Amino acid sequence: MPALERPAPVRRIGHACPRWFMLWRGRSNRDDFMTSRLFDSRTLQPLAALALLALPGALWGQTQLTTATSGASQFAAISADGSRVVFQSTADLAGDGGNADASNDVFSVDADGGNLVQLSDTGQGAIRPSISGDGGQVVFASNADLTGDNADGNVELFIAAGDGSGLTQLTDSTGPTGIQQARIARDGSRVVFAAGGNLTGDNPDGSLEVFSVAATGGAPVQLSDGPSGSSSQFPAIAPDGSRAVFTSNTNPDASNPDGNSEIFIVDAAGGETPQQLTDTVTGQALRPSISASGRIVFQSSGNPAGDNADANTELFAMAADGSGLIQLTNSTGGVTGFARIAADSNLAVFQSSVDFTGSNSDNSSEIFLVDTDSASLSQLTDSAAASEQPDISGDGSRVVYQSAGNPSGDNPEGNLEIFALDVDGDGIGGDDDDDVETKDNFVCTFAGSGCSYCEEDSDSNTDDATTGDDTNDDTNDSMDDSGTTESDTTARIDPTLNLLAAVGVFGLIRRRRRRR
Repeated sequence: MPALERPAPVRRIGHACPRWFMLWRGRSNRDDFMTSRLFDSRTLQPLAALALLALPGALWGQTQLTTATSGASQFAAISADGSRVVFQSTADLAGDGGNADASNDVFSVDADGGNLVQLSDTGQGAIRPSISGDGGQVVFASNADLTGDNADGNVELFIAAGDGSGLTQLTDSTGPTGIQQARIARDGSRVVFAAGGNLTGDNPDGSLEVFSVAATGGAPVQLSDGPSGSSSQFPAIAPDGSRAVFTSNTNPDASNPDGNSEIFIVDAAGGETPQQLTDTVTGQALRPSISASGRIVFQSSGNPAGDNADANTELFAMAADGSGLIQLTNSTGGVTGFARIAADSNLAVFQSSVDFTGSNSDNSSEIFLVDTDSASLSQLTDSAAASEQPDISGDGSRVVYQSAGNPSGDNPEGNLEIFALDVDGDGIGGDDDDDVETKDNFVCTFAGSGCSYCEEDSDSNTDDATTGDDTNDDTNDSMDDSGTTESDTTARIDPTLNLLAAVGVFGLIRRRRRRR
């Protein structure tokens, strides 16, 4: 995978309070940290790092992939090999008038910002693209008649090569169906999606159901079957196209009599009853994502692991059979969700307004990286404007997201743009375990800024993310969805963050010296 041109990254490591603060309060059991990390004879190294952190946001290794003075670019997806990114935009990004009507159209771009291509020119709208593992296939929804087969203007699925050639209509419905939430498997074999129409003859009540279709075309297959008024949605597909996971409030196997929204798994080719994986009793389980190994992450306001009595929305992970369920985040307020797990890694990205690491005191929506086995996490972005809708490459080394912030110094207009960043190859915390904390070590109350509200609690798993309104809910998408419009472009460099990051840089320097 080609590396993005950027300076060495500075990580914000996953503890709810900066460790220097806990040491100041005499609450750390790592007595040698201050002497070995802060007052080492090489004190000029962390001081130099601290000075560097006062520079603009480009230092954080952010690469801005789109640049426009108007319009909105959003809902990015990255190929598993990390080479190519697709997204929707109302901007005329190519500058050739190809999107002069400012409709939502689909674009693709290299992960370093080069080779921008407009894949659709609808005049009406094309939204929510998904990309195959090698970037060779792109699927999206549109109500335009792009191939001459959609004269009735229904929302249909289309598939094209990564360069826009070979455009083909995958679905052909009659009457409103609300086709949405399409995801293509990494191997390009199959596409899953949600729809409220009778695409196969098995949904006469028009309930929202999950379907799949071969990427080469053919008849779709209905994977869920609920009564009128029920909802099955947010499908994701395994990298090899074999299985699909989704959210549903139905009761297909008599395991969900209370009608809560739960996570289900099913053969993506159909022919079997979906298996229920969660049982929340109260709250909902939403937006699953599945890796090649069958690791599933999802968000829930329920208490499936027994550690979320306050019913905040938190992230959870489990195996494909529902076993090994663990809670990944732990908070008492804010909004956490939209997780995506890497196809070939235990790493997942998500967005949250919670101050998990001590670096998000303004409680803006930021992008975080979490290890779904250990629950250790890092904060990847730091902007006063919201950073949202992340996606991650197959090996977990590259992340894309949307923001109206200015992390790279190239977005002074505060336009909603697409950004990419590389994740340090050492993973969360690198190779120094002293740099890593998990949700079980600290609980941070969502009550303001700074660590005044942080309390050490090694035994408590009380969680702090509230459900909140999902302003980007797929079920509410329209062809003219303009998405986030925040315009705060100031790159926020907090003094507390500077000190914490300086300590992190110093640790990286020490590790590199040891390796040499």
